[in-house]
Amino acid sequence: MSRHISYSELASFRHCPHKHTLEYRERWTPAEVAPALNKGRLWHEVMEAHYRIDPPNAGIDMLRINELLYDPDGAQDEVQELVTWMYERFCEKYGQDEDWEVLEIEKKDEINLPIPGRSRRSPIRLKIKIDQLRRQRSTGLLWLWDFKTGARMPNELGLALSDQFVLYQWGYEQMGYEIEGVVFDFARTQKNKGPMALDDSFLRIPIFSTDQQLLNTAEDAWRTAKRIAALNTTYPERCTDSEMCIRRCSFTEPCLAGRKGLDEHEFMRSMGYTIYGEEVAADTTEDDE
Repeated sequence: MSRHISYSELASFRHCPHKHTLEYRERWTPAEVAPALNKGRLWHEVMEAHYRIDPPNAGIDMLRINELLYDPDGAQDEVQELVTWMYERFCEKYGQDEDWEVLEIEKKDEINLPIPGRSRRSPIRLKIKIDQLRRQRSTGLLWLWDFKTGARMPNELGLALSDQFVLYQWGYEQMGYEIEGVVFDFARTQKNKGPMALDDSFLRIPIFSTDQQLLNTAEDAWRTAKRIAALNTTYPERCTDSEMCIRRCSFTEPCLAGRKGLDEHEFMRSMGYTIYGEEVAADTTEDDE
C-alpha cells in the first residue's frame, strides 16, 4: 500500500515527534494563523499573479493583484499594506524578469522515494509542490524557483542545509527534467526607519547540489518516513528546544500544559484549536439522520 508524505511532514517529525502526532496524525489546527505565515501566503499569491502563465504569455494579472492587496471598499489591513510596499519595490528591482521564462507555477507532483541499497523504489511517495519552474533564456538552463519572506536576510549556509530544495530537485530530475539548481527568491518583510536600498529588501540565492547529495537526501527522507510509520503514537517523544519551539511550533503552549500533567486535548480546545474536518463530519452526520 502506498503512502504519501510531504516535506512539511518530514520536517515536523524531525523537529519533534510529539508535534508531528498533534499536527499530522490527530490533525489539530490552531485557531489563528501566525502573522508571518499570513505575509508569506499573500506574497506567494501576489507572485503567482505577477508571473501568470495561463493563458500563455498572459503577463501580469493586475486585477487579481488588486483584489489581493485591497478590500472591496479600497481599504487595506496591516499585512496588505506591507505586501503592497514590498510588491512596488519588487517591480522596481526585477520588473518582469525578461531573461526568465516561467514554465510552471504551483505545480504539484509525486515521486516514489528510493530505498537505500535497492534498485526498486519504495511505495512511499514524496509530494512535491514547486513555486515555479523557469528556463533562463540566455543559457537555456532549467531552474526551480522558491519564494520566501522573512524579517531578516537568510543565512546561505542554512539554505544549503535545507532538504526541501534538494528533495524537490531530486524529484524533478527523476521525472526527466535536467535541473541546474534552485533559486531561493527572498523578500524582506521588515521596513527600516530610514531610507532602504532595494538590495536590502530582496535577495536571490542559487543553490546547487551534486548528484550524490540529491540521492542521499532522498534516501534520508525515506528513512524518516519509515520512522514515522513505526512511531508509537501513545507516547510520542517531545523534543523541546527553546528557539525551535517558540519560533517554529504552533503547539508550544499545549505541549507545556501536557508536560505539567494537564489534559493536552482539552487545553487545545479551550484555546480554540480544532481538528481538521471535524465540523464537516458533524454536519454530514446530521444530514444523514
